[in-house]
Amino acid sequence: MKKLMFGLLLLPTGLAIFLLLLATYKSDLQVLLFSITIFLMLIAIEILLFESIIKSKKRKGEKKYLNKTSDIEDELKQVEISNTDIDNEFDYEITPKFEFFSTSVSGVKYDGRNRRLRNYVEKLKFENYFFFSYDGLSDEELTEKLKQKDKIWEINEEFLPWAEIKFEPNKYDEKAIAVYVGENESEAFKVGYIPKRNNRRLLHLLEDHKFVDVGAKISGGTFKTLSQTGDVCFSESPYRLELNITLKLK
Repeated sequence: MKKLMFGLLLLPTGLAIFLLLLATYKSDLQVLLFSITIFLMLIAIEILLFESIIKSKKRKGEKKYLNKTSDIEDELKQVEISNTDIDNEFDYEITPKFEFFSTSVSGVKYDGRNRRLRNYVEKLKFENYFFFSYDGLSDEELTEKLKQKDKIWEINEEFLPWAEIKFEPNKYDEKAIAVYVGENESEAFKVGYIPKRNNRRLLHLLEDHKFVDVGAKISGGTFKTLSQTGDVCFSESPYRLELNITLKLK
């Protein structure tokens, strides 16, 4: 009905435009004013009809969307009911399959291991492997940070590319577990041992678990601190290593 009325308005609109052009040609002021008035009224009516049609379509679309949403909610309720039935049918306790074991690495300072580890870290620095904690910071920015803590390490708990542990009994511990790091197995070098108090725990876990992954995190080395005069200065300390071992139930 609204579309029909919209179409019927085209005829008087055309007539109003014709009178407008005629009045302009004849220079008749009264006919000109009358034509302009009729023309503007018809445009206003057409705008109102157009808005009414748009609102009607929008309401229909919203109603269709709400109906569709309602149908989806009903389907989800049915799925929830179905899942509840399954849970009730299979009532069991899930056993964790993975175990995570963390430990420090002892002996890193001895037998030239820290020096070799330092050379390896320098190689990784050259390859842009690490994210440096104070990289890109100005002395002013470092000063503000160092007012909140004593040191900012260049490397802080960054994972090395590769790590491995091996059972290597020695005269100090017949159940010793050695730690190796490097680019890969062929370039690996020993950096220390799992502390004796921890390797017993690991051996106990290995009775019913197997190795999945070994990750080595490195901290220490070069750091920045504030001098007694308040200036930013460099210093160094030995590197420290921590292992994260993932085990899976056999």
